[in-house]
Amino acid sequence: MGLTREGFTQAVLAYQRDMSRAARAMLSCDADAEDAVSQAVLLAWQSRDRLREEDAARAWLVKITVNCARQQCRHQGRLLYLSELELLANEKVKEAYLGKHK
Repeated sequence: MGLTREGFTQAVLAYQRDMSRAARAMLSCDADAEDAVSQAVLLAWQSRDRLREEDAARAWLVKITVNCARQQCRHQGRLLYLSELELLANEKVKEAYLGKHK
């Protein structure tokens, strides 16, 4: 059966706050939570034909959001932000300098 374009739009608008709360509970900043929600909306749109009952739209959207947030958490553990990279580089330079001038 799936959701029509209008039904999908209505569901996302109705449950956007729930999706955002679920993502924010799992992620460290609002921007990351917004990314997870955006990714969830895209994935939900692509698979909207799989939703059999419109009454289950809230649970379906929140579950997709949680899965996107989980995936983002896994990837964050592998990411180094530029500020962290600069700190590490400065520490390595300082260690190398102190090692040569002892």
